[in-house]
Amino acid sequence: MDSVDSQTGDAHPLVETLEEYAFKRLPEAATESLEEHLLVCAACQQKLREVDEYILLMKQATAARLEHPPLPASRLRAVPWGQWVAAAIAVLASIGVAIFLGLHRPEPAGPPQRVELVAFRGEDAAHAGAGRPIDLIIDAADLPGSSEYRIELVNASGEVISKAPATAAGGTLSVSLPKGLKRGVYWIRLLTPAGEPLREFGLRAD
Repeated sequence: MDSVDSQTGDAHPLVETLEEYAFKRLPEAATESLEEHLLVCAACQQKLREVDEYILLMKQATAARLEHPPLPASRLRAVPWGQWVAAAIAVLASIGVAIFLGLHRPEPAGPPQRVELVAFRGEDAAHAGAGRPIDLIIDAADLPGSSEYRIELVNASGEVISKAPATAAGGTLSVSLPKGLKRGVYWIRLLTPAGEPLREFGLRAD
C-alpha cells in the first residue's frame, strides 16, 4: 500500500516497491505506473537513488566475502592449542623487541663538534656534520652585558624545532645540541632573556 504525502496529497510508493523495481521484480503494470510517478516526483527519485546505492554496497560486500571467505570453524578447532600459544608469544616478542629498540636507540657517537657561528642571513652558512653532537660557539664581544641568553633553532620552513640556553664564558656563548641535527638548512636565533632578537645565523648540516 502506498503512503500519501501530507503536503501534496500525492500517493508515493513504499520503499519496498522501489526495491522491487530496482531488482526488476515489479509487475509490468505497476512498473509503468511507478515510472510515470518518478518522472514528476523528485522525492521518490532521491529515494530510488538511495535504494540503488544500498543495493550496490550489498553486492560489493557479498563479492568481498566470496573473494576472502572466513576460515571455517572446523578448521579453527583443528589447529592445536599449542600452536595458537606459540604464535601469540612470537607476536608479543616481536612487539617487545620493537619497543626495546625504540627506547634504547643509540645516541650519536663521537665527541661534540665545535661550530662557530659567524655567518648571518645572506652570507655563507656555517657547516656541521649531520647526526653528530654539536657545540655552537657565538662571539659575545659586541653583545650587551648579560649572562642569560637563549637560542631558537629554526628549520628551513620557519618552524621553531628547539630552544636552548646559551652559556656565557670567556667572551663567547656556547650552546650544546647533544642529539645533533638531521641533514638540512637551519637558522639560529640569538635572543635576550626577554625574547628580543639580537642576531641570526645560518647553519647547514651535511
